[in-house]
Amino acid sequence: MVRGRLEKGDEGSPRIRGMEVSVPNLADASTGPVAVHLDVARCTPPVVERLREVLANHPGTVAVHLHLRNGARTTVMSIDERLRVTASPSLYGDLKALLGPSCLG
Repeated sequence: MVRGRLEKGDEGSPRIRGMEVSVPNLADASTGPVAVHLDVARCTPPVVERLREVLANHPGTVAVHLHLRNGARTTVMSIDERLRVTASPSLYGDLKALLGPSCLG
């Protein structure tokens, strides 16, 4: 993470001046299962296959729970033990790119 200040450059173009650099603590994020939310209508074979690929690309020890939403009802399923992941910003980015920004929760 970089904390800084946005300034106008000499020619009027914006410039960012970094003031503080830190590494976020992601240890807490990897202790519990990763919760992936998906509407039942979007749960098609191509989406499921792509989800399997995303999870396989981030192997680790953290369980994944799939929360399937069908209107007001949600069914929680544990994903196959062989698809445990490393909870990381990279994984979260890939999941959001596939399923949308509200898929994690």
